[in-house]
Amino acid sequence: MNLLNYNKYLTRTDHVSVFCNIPISEYDKFRNCVKQAKFAQFRYRFRGPRNNVASAKTRSSDNRQSFCLREDATYFSVYHRI
Repeated sequence: MNLLNYNKYLTRTDHVSVFCNIPISEYDKFRNCVKQAKFAQFRYRFRGPRNNVASAKTRSSDNRQSFCLREDATYFSVYHRI
């Protein structure tokens, strides 16, 4: 698998992220593709959370997306590391 398979997750040029709304089930595959392609380093942000996870229920609605843990995430976004 290569990064061309993730074209549907590319964001528009006016967005800060490079890829967004990638299902969390694709996380390991995506990371392997990036490592094999030897692209610039990326920063990964987890998005979600699932409401049925205990750790998600203890966080306020204001910071759920900003501080989402991988275990709670349903999607992730990718940003250039600066």
